[in-house]
Amino acid sequence: MLSIQQLNSQAANFEAELERLLAWESVSDTGVQQTVTDIIQRIRTQGDAALMDLTARLDGWQPADSSALEISKQRLQQASQRIPAQQL
Repeated sequence: MLSIQQLNSQAANFEAELERLLAWESVSDTGVQQTVTDIIQRIRTQGDAALMDLTARLDGWQPADSSALEISKQRLQQASQRIPAQQL
């Protein structure tokens, strides 16, 4: 299970921990950057067809059509209502 690390701004090591979490370059490499660039380019040029293929390949889910990728306004509102105000 993936968990989100919480930081306490009052902690003595807050600045160091924040810097560590924000240091994208330390966990990224050119391969990751290139993969992201390729995905974005493919979606720009192939549109929904690329989204459908990538969803199946990367997420292991084959949507019936591109409309299945949409999240309704009602569902977004329901989800946002479950988020505590401080986190929202």
